Amino acid sequence: MTTITYRAGVMACDSCWTNGNECVDTLTTKIRRLAGGALLGQSGGNDGRVFEKLLDKVKTPTQLPAFEQLAAIRQDFLGLLVLPKGQVFKIATVLRSPETWGEDFAEDLGVWPIQAPFAAAGSGAELAIGAMAAGASAREAVAIACRYDINSRLPLHSLTLNPGKRGKK
Repeated sequence: MTTITYRAGVMACDSCWTNGNECVDTLTTKIRRLAGGALLGQSGGNDGRVFEKLLDKVKTPTQLPAFEQLAAIRQDFLGLLVLPKGQVFKIATVLRSPETWGEDFAEDLGVWPIQAPFAAAGSGAELAIGAMAAGASAREAVAIACRYDINSRLPLHSLTLNPGKRGKK
């Protein structure tokens, strides 16, 4: 999968694209600055264009997509969205259709606000959360996750929420 992190105005990611048990590419950039100024970090399905289009102009929480819009996408996706004023949200969709969910459906689907001082998504998320809880930056947390998560690899990429303050690395 991947490791996406956000802390203190910086979103970072690894660059490994996997397909099942094989590493396909190690140059993938999984974070984007959207037209509305938000940052989007993507994991799961390797083609995130539908999410970039859906979220491109979102600037406030009231503009976030509804559950029904996300359920209609039918793609495995887990991402972090940081709005221009710094609000952080986790976004998830699944490949399965509502008709196949059944009564015991327990998969994450929707948009959730993250109230913690940092956030992470992807297969290296738990490692990255632990690293940030111990004081690591978003970039350092991705680097640590890359050492232990087999689906996350260097090099890493990062963007700042306010590029006038820190710039692209």
